[in-house]
Amino acid sequence: MFLLDSNILIYSAQHPYSFLRKYISEEQNSVSAISLIEVLGYWKLIPKDKTYFKACFELLEVLPVSDEVIAESVNLRSKYKMNTADAIIAATCNVYKSN
Repeated sequence: MFLLDSNILIYSAQHPYSFLRKYISEEQNSVSAISLIEVLGYWKLIPKDKTYFKACFELLEVLPVSDEVIAESVNLRSKYKMNTADAIIAATCNVYKSN
C-alpha cells in the first residue's frame, strides 16, 4: 500500500502526468486527511479540478489524524525541522505502515 502525497494527486490532474492516475485507482492506496485539506481547500481550485479531486478522494482511503499520528508528527517535526503538514503526512505513513 502507498500513501499518496498531495503533489501526486495534483500532478495527476495534468495531462503530462496522467500516468500517475493508476496509483489513485489502486484500491490499497490511501492519503492522509491532511492531503484532502491541502488539495480541496486550495483557494484557486477551479470547478473542473475540484470535481476530479473529489472523485480521487472517493477512490482512496482517507486516513485520519489520530492521537498516534499527532505524537509521531511532533517527533518528526522537531527531529527533521519539517513543516506541520508534511510532518503529519509522513507520520500518517509511519503509523499506518505505508510506503
